[in-house]
Amino acid sequence: MIGQFVIRTYEIFAANKYSATHNLHAADVLNVRKLKLGFPMDKILFFTIVGLFSAFITAVIGFTKLINDKESKVSEFRQEWTNTIRHTLAELVSCFRVFFELAEKSCQRAALCETVSTELSSMKHDSVEYKIKNEALLHNKVMLEKFGEEIIETKRNIHKNVALTLLHFKPNDSDFLHIEGKINAILSIISDFKNKSDKEDKDERLKKIISKGNEAETLCRDILSLSRHVMKYEWERIKGGEENYKKTKKIFKNGSLMISLAMAILFLLLTISRYSHYLAEEMSNKPASQTYSITSESSSSNEGLEKSNKWNSIEDSISPSDKKIEDAAAEQKK
Repeated sequence: MIGQFVIRTYEIFAANKYSATHNLHAADVLNVRKLKLGFPMDKILFFTIVGLFSAFITAVIGFTKLINDKESKVSEFRQEWTNTIRHTLAELVSCFRVFFELAEKSCQRAALCETVSTELSSMKHDSVEYKIKNEALLHNKVMLEKFGEEIIETKRNIHKNVALTLLHFKPNDSDFLHIEGKINAILSIISDFKNKSDKEDKDERLKKIISKGNEAETLCRDILSLSRHVMKYEWERIKGGEENYKKTKKIFKNGSLMISLAMAILFLLLTISRYSHYLAEEMSNKPASQTYSITSESSSSNEGLEKSNKWNSIEDSISPSDKKIEDAAAEQKK
């Protein structure tokens, strides 16, 4: 329906142009098929422009869709990256806490084994108390070995998660520098456990492990706090979209507004042109009726003048004697 309106408006424009050029009325040239005024070429140009404009709009929409699909895919990868780094950091903090808990229990078991060994050295081997203490010592040694294996496994998981965490960030990333500093501080604490001194007392070593564990716990909380800020920042980026998506969205929004404004102006111009054409038709029909009435009135007035002139000429042709005879006849009738 819009296409028919546009074509009809175009035909009106063409008719007005042709009528102005050939001194004809616009209403007489609107029937393009009958008069064959040569509008098909103009229509071909018009539809060519409309086709090119439609192709341009389609290309713009396709390009915009391509960018949006690409950016949405990037957002999906970013969401997956966020979930992975969240899982890795949570696993790393968990391994840190488990390591210091195992280190504390291992130190307690080692101290207990040392105490029981000292007590067994002063007991008789055939006594019942010696057997009980010996079984307790063996149990503690088994638990100590178990703790040692768990500590080794935990350290392996720590190094694995540290490597995965580092690989999730680019070098010298400002968002990761603070987290990396906290991780390195905990790793330096863990490396201190290797430097065991033979002269170090078991109680002093246990106190040192508990103190280092508390320090590591504070660093773990800092890591979680900093990680939450990083996760929130990444989530805001995912929710808001990528930079190219934002630019495309802004351009598309402004372009839609401009196109809507242009369409409104075009519709207004078409309405004005339609109204002006209607007025032109009214004006073209009104002078024709007025000229017809004027010509009819002038013709009737000319006929009256001719009749009056004829009677005047007849009266002038009558002689004075004839007038006297007519006057006498009129008096006799009276």
